[in-house]
Amino acid sequence: MKRLITASLILGMAASAWSQKSVTLWQCYDSAAVVSSLSGERDLYSAMSGLHDMNLAAAWLPSLDLNGSFSYQSDVVDMSDMLSSLPVPAGSLPSIPHEQYRATLDISQVFWDGGVTRSARAVEQVVSELNMKQNDAEIYRLREQVNNYYFSLLLTASQMEVTGLLIADLDARISETASAVSNGVLTAVTLDVLKAEKIKAAQMLTELTRRHDALAGALEHITGMTGLKDAELMLPEPTITGDETIDNPDLRLFDAKGIWLCTGWIWQPSG
Repeated sequence: MKRLITASLILGMAASAWSQKSVTLWQCYDSAAVVSSLSGERDLYSAMSGLHDMNLAAAWLPSLDLNGSFSYQSDVVDMSDMLSSLPVPAGSLPSIPHEQYRATLDISQVFWDGGVTRSARAVEQVVSELNMKQNDAEIYRLREQVNNYYFSLLLTASQMEVTGLLIADLDARISETASAVSNGVLTAVTLDVLKAEKIKAAQMLTELTRRHDALAGALEHITGMTGLKDAELMLPEPTITGDETIDNPDLRLFDAKGIWLCTGWIWQPSG
């Protein structure tokens, strides 16, 4: 009887696992990176850097300035009174108007700025690169959260499976013990002990189920994926060859900041 119950439970778990969808850790990584608001910051930094560079490059373009002015003179010189003694035909002398208008068009072109624009564009490029690496590092840190939920979910699922097998084994032992008690082979105390152990195991399974559902919900929230409560999480296979290079965005960000600090970006005028 014990073997039949255990075999039925194992077959039921196998059938359930067969119908479940499989989810890998890398799928969770990729989905979390896409869903996170950090994914859009990279395009924003790129657009901002492009605009700043265009503004700096525009300093070398010629500029046109249109200026105008207007003035009104309440008193002007009357030339006809001053030259009335001269034989000049009446009305031939021009009159000075009270209003004066002035318009100018100025064209300016920068030929040399001491390397200010070139240095500013170089600094902007470095700032853009730092922003990009900072964004990569923040997205990479999402993996730590995914790891916590993913492996905790794997552990909880394994504990649920073991607890389920324990309950099935206790059921078989309770059935055998009940038969032995009815035949007078064992006392009822032994049966009560087994029932108490089953109650504890059932309570443990309930707590593990709640923890499993909570972890699955947290992982769904951070990755944007659905159905993780009933999904089969695949355990990553370690591949260690001994010649792996550490490729961590945090390290690349640290290196970029180190270059920035070491160079100091001391501006030197260029001829």
